[in-house]
Amino acid sequence: MDPLRTSTLVKREEDYRDVVYLCPGGFPTGGWGHKLMPGVDDYQVGDKVPQVAILRWFEADMEAALADVESMGPPPLGDVRHAVLVNMAFCMGRSRLAGFVDMLTAVRMESWGIAADELLDSLWQRDLQGYAPGKETRADRLARMMRTGKWPEWLRPEPLQGQDPKEVGMASIKEVGAKIGMQLLETTLPLVLGAISPMLVKAIRDAVRGLRDVAAKTDSKVDDILVGILCTIVGIED
Repeated sequence: MDPLRTSTLVKREEDYRDVVYLCPGGFPTGGWGHKLMPGVDDYQVGDKVPQVAILRWFEADMEAALADVESMGPPPLGDVRHAVLVNMAFCMGRSRLAGFVDMLTAVRMESWGIAADELLDSLWQRDLQGYAPGKETRADRLARMMRTGKWPEWLRPEPLQGQDPKEVGMASIKEVGAKIGMQLLETTLPLVLGAISPMLVKAIRDAVRGLRDVAAKTDSKVDDILVGILCTIVGIED
């Protein structure tokens, strides 16, 4: 299991909003696809949700999705195909995921092509196609992962040629870590900035300005890119 890439993939697929809205199914929803429960989540459609609450929802929903998949007793899947089932459980819950009987049977038989085909031949896929006609759907992307056992390109390290295998392995780990780190920065840091005091926000911006000054004295393009992204996230324009 790869919890970091699994959760990053879920965030990428979910429609993040910090104001409660009605999802296509008609349920009040907020954050990363969190379905609000009457009597539990004290927010109404149109309410702005504190960032701390959104992060708490996501953590709880991810734990529930992981538990749902484990309770269904799938065979060892590998990180990628396990992430597919967790992604589906996060989106639809255990009961609806359990309804993919033919897909889950194929998974248990390790017939990945059939499992992918069954995922695509589903009411869920047809619903998604109805929401965005002619566009690639979440089910399309997850089926491709199920079929190939590979992460999407944006979560996958580039192959490195002509290097020692140990060096390639370490470089791959660092590259994937960098990609995931930037995803987390872009999604999480704005939430944190929205929840802390203006005084601390100012201190963070001053610290990023200091990093920018240091990066200006190096010859590293990576330094420039990282500092540029940080400046954008914390709202530094000067």
